[in-house]
Amino acid sequence: MLRTTRPFRPNVIAVLLAFVAAVLAPDSAIAQDDPVTQAVRAADWDTSAIGPGVQLRQVHFPHLLGLPQFVSVIEADLNADGVLIDIVQPDSGRMLTSELALTHDAVAAVNGSFFEADGTPSIFFQDNGQVIREDNDERIRFVEDGAVATEHDGDAAVVRRSLAIWQPSTSFTDVLATGPMLVWDGELTDQETIGFNLTHHPRTAAGITSDNQLVLVTVDGRNAQSAGLTINELALLMRALGCEYAVNLDGGGSTTMWIRDRGVVNHPSDNRAFDAGGERAVANAVLVRLAR
Repeated sequence: MLRTTRPFRPNVIAVLLAFVAAVLAPDSAIAQDDPVTQAVRAADWDTSAIGPGVQLRQVHFPHLLGLPQFVSVIEADLNADGVLIDIVQPDSGRMLTSELALTHDAVAAVNGSFFEADGTPSIFFQDNGQVIREDNDERIRFVEDGAVATEHDGDAAVVRRSLAIWQPSTSFTDVLATGPMLVWDGELTDQETIGFNLTHHPRTAAGITSDNQLVLVTVDGRNAQSAGLTINELALLMRALGCEYAVNLDGGGSTTMWIRDRGVVNHPSDNRAFDAGGERAVANAVLVRLAR
């Protein structure tokens, strides 16, 4: 009886070559396709402890997506005892992020959300359960489609606007509306094709990882040593840093990171010099505190 097909005999050499290729390949599809993830993983980060459950990481990328970038990252472990997140504002007008941090006994801080020249928040802000600024229908909606929110126990979350406008929250103590959203449920969000998103600017962002770390990030800009990022690039960076949820905060000249006993650790751009001297007064700030 004749066979119409030959029995299957695997090519041993081909199988071995495929196995070797799989072992030597990058450890994920993202690593293959996403140069920011590759750069973040390969970078020689300067890491220092700020306090129990809180650390600072910094690196100067000579070429991140083709441009120099100075990145600073605060990682606060929300599972650790005594790590508290707070959102604060001055009694009136504006204050430096560093002054707000010192006033409220913080160990780390970044600037907060958008504001008017007199220090009035531009978009929805609830502080300690009290609505400071109602939702502003005149504001471009994408810059308030997310928020950093804190709970009564000092925990924090990145949340998304679920209704047409922000409403007072009983679930959170503080709600700092901001935007655009960068990452939601591990996926990059779609962005508007406008100058604010497409231009390289200094940027500040906040995110939450799958293991409940709050990630606060500044990327310096407007300088030959650090160009700043577009919004899509910032989203890639936040995902590369492990954020499942992330949102953009106020950037530009407001972008500031402060650390206790070290002062301003990034390079705010208002003085056009690559130093710590260009800090701008802001309307609010996101703080990391340690319970005493």
